[in-house]
Amino acid sequence: MILKNKKISLRYWVFILFISLVIPVYSKAGNWLWKVDKKEYTVDEFSIDYKTYLQLMALQMETSTGVLQKYIESADNNSDPRTKVMIDQLRPNHFAENFIGVMLLNRHAVENKYFERPETIQIEKYLRNYTIAQLYLNDIISKINIEIKDEDAEKQWVSEREKNENLKTVPIQEGIGYMKQRMIQEKRIYLKQEFVKSLFERYKVEKNTDYQKIINEFKIIF
Repeated sequence: MILKNKKISLRYWVFILFISLVIPVYSKAGNWLWKVDKKEYTVDEFSIDYKTYLQLMALQMETSTGVLQKYIESADNNSDPRTKVMIDQLRPNHFAENFIGVMLLNRHAVENKYFERPETIQIEKYLRNYTIAQLYLNDIISKINIEIKDEDAEKQWVSEREKNENLKTVPIQEGIGYMKQRMIQEKRIYLKQEFVKSLFERYKVEKNTDYQKIINEFKIIF
């Protein structure tokens, strides 16, 4: 299967820094994986942090954690080397090596009172509001069963192959599987947009009569 390669944005790595500082969960049970100045980081802690990481990556890729986990487990059988490389970056060993650095950066930032800066506090607030809102929206939409018929996916795949010569080397069944996933993603995005629109009506959003003018002319000075 083909997995769309989306660049992992900076805000999600910043958010990982944020959650590890603001909402850490420490467990005394289990074996430790590493120590920093004799302070243990346990398997249980790793499990929680890695699970959170996968949830954020699933959010980034517009998919579910279940689908993401299947991709990770089947990476060795994937014929696309680019997909294998990307999925390998989601594996526990890759996350662990990066997260040690994240924890050390956190510690250094705390020592230098970086998290006490007004702009950092505001960024934490924004990241929390934005990310939790997106996770909540994903949770709602993930409960809706979206089905795409094989014949519809095949029809769309044939159309795509005619437009792109590079796709003609992709096996038909793999292409149909990819197209079904893409069509599901597109439907999921549509449902998200419609749900948010419904909230505008539910909570009676009223915009200033000069709203568009203010936004168009808005400038910020750093």
